[in-house]
Amino acid sequence: MVSLCLGSCNSYSPIKELESFSSELEANSSSYTVEEWKEAFQIYEGIVSSLEGMQLTEEETREFGRINGVCSSYLVRGAVVIAKDASSTGLTFLDGLMDGFSSTFDDGFFDDAVESLEDSIESIIENYE
Repeated sequence: MVSLCLGSCNSYSPIKELESFSSELEANSSSYTVEEWKEAFQIYEGIVSSLEGMQLTEEETREFGRINGVCSSYLVRGAVVIAKDASSTGLTFLDGLMDGFSSTFDDGFFDDAVESLEDSIESIIENYE
C-alpha cells in the first residue's frame, strides 16, 4: 500500500513526508481496505510525532497546516470506513487511535488549537449577525 521513507531518506523532512503521504492518499485511498486505513493512520501519527520539538518557520507552519488539512480530510474518510466495519476490533482500534492522536499533542497544543478555532468561529458568527 504505502511505501514511504520514514526516517530512511537522506534529508528527511516531516513536511515533505506529509506531502508524499498526502499524494499517496489522494492517488490510492479510494480503494483502501480497513487494514490499509489502519496502516495509514499509524503512518500519519508517526509523521506528525516526528515534528515534536522541531522549530518551524512561519512558512513551514503554514505549509504543514495546509498539507495536514488535506490529509485530515482523507483520514476522516478512513475513520468512516473503519467505523463501518463496526466489529469489536474496529471500534477498539478507533478508541486506541484517538488515544494515540491525542497523546501526540500532550503539550496542550491540540486543545489550544481547538479552543482557538472555536473562538474564531464564534467571532465570525457574531460579526456576521
